[in-house]
Amino acid sequence: MNWLIISDCKESAEALQSLLNKKFKDSIVYSITSSDEDIRRSFEVISHISHAVFLSVHDNASVQFLSGFFCGKGVPVYIAGKTLEDTLEMFPTFLFFDDEEKLCAHLKKNSKKIIADDTKISAFKYLFENGIPFDADHFAEYLVKEKDPKKAARKKEILDCYLAAGLDINSRDKDGTPILNNACRTENLDAVKWLCSLGADVNAVSEDRGYTPLMDAVWKGNKDIAAYLIDQGADLNTISKEGQSNLVLAVGADKLEIVRLLAEHGADPDVADAMGMSAYGYAQLFRKEEICAILEKYHKE
Repeated sequence: MNWLIISDCKESAEALQSLLNKKFKDSIVYSITSSDEDIRRSFEVISHISHAVFLSVHDNASVQFLSGFFCGKGVPVYIAGKTLEDTLEMFPTFLFFDDEEKLCAHLKKNSKKIIADDTKISAFKYLFENGIPFDADHFAEYLVKEKDPKKAARKKEILDCYLAAGLDINSRDKDGTPILNNACRTENLDAVKWLCSLGADVNAVSEDRGYTPLMDAVWKGNKDIAAYLIDQGADLNTISKEGQSNLVLAVGADKLEIVRLLAEHGADPDVADAMGMSAYGYAQLFRKEEICAILEKYHKE
C-alpha cells in the first residue's frame, strides 16, 4: 500500500505517519504539504498512491486538482476536518471525519478491512494488466496446464491473485464443472491437494456427467487421487447421471486396485445402476474373477 498524507501541519502529519506505519506494515507513507510546488515535485509519487489523507488542509486549487485525480483513479481518500467537506462531498470514494482523532480511530478499527480491500483491488489490477480473464475457466487452466518448475513462481502468483481477487474455490467452468473435478480429470494430484486445503467441496457434482471428484479420479483410473479424496471424506456411493456408482465405473474399467480401495473403505458393491445391475453383478456377469474375489466379502446375499 502507498499512502500519501497531504497536510499543512507538520506535527499532525508526523503523528498520522507513525500510526500508518504501525497499523499498515510494509506500506510506504509519503507526506507533503498542499502547496503547488510540493504537489508538482511529488507528482510521480502521487501517481502511484493507493490511499490518501487530507489532514489539516484548507481548500485551494492544488487540493481540488488532487481530489479530482484521486477520484478518477478510485483512490480512497480520508479527510479530517470540516474545511473541505462542502467542496469535496460529491466524490463517492471520499470519507469525512470531524477531526484527526476520529480519523485515527477509524483507521485503527478498520485496518484489516482496508488491507483486505486493497489486496483485492491490487489482485484485480494485476490480472487485468496482464490480460488474464477473471473466471473459473482460466483459473482452472492456469492451475493444471503449467508444469514447468521454472514457471512455478509466476503460476503461483497468478493463482494467488485469483484468490485474492475473490474467486470462489468452488466455482465452476462454463460447462458447470467444478475446479476440483477439472484437477482430477487432468490427474494433477498437487492441484487436488491444494484445492482441498483451501476448502474445495470433495462431493461437488459436475453438470456434464454428474460425477463427483472421486468419480472423475476413478474414471481416470488414478488410484493416488482417489485415495486422497477418500481420506478427505469423499462419498463413496454417489451415482452419476447415467446411474453408475464409483464401483461400477471401476469394475467396468478393470481397475483392480481401485476396486479394492473403494470396497475396503465402504463402497457398496450391491448398489444398482440404471440397468438394475450392481458392481458385483457386473463382475460376475463378465467373469472378472479377481474383482469378484475382492467384492465377495462385501456382497450381501
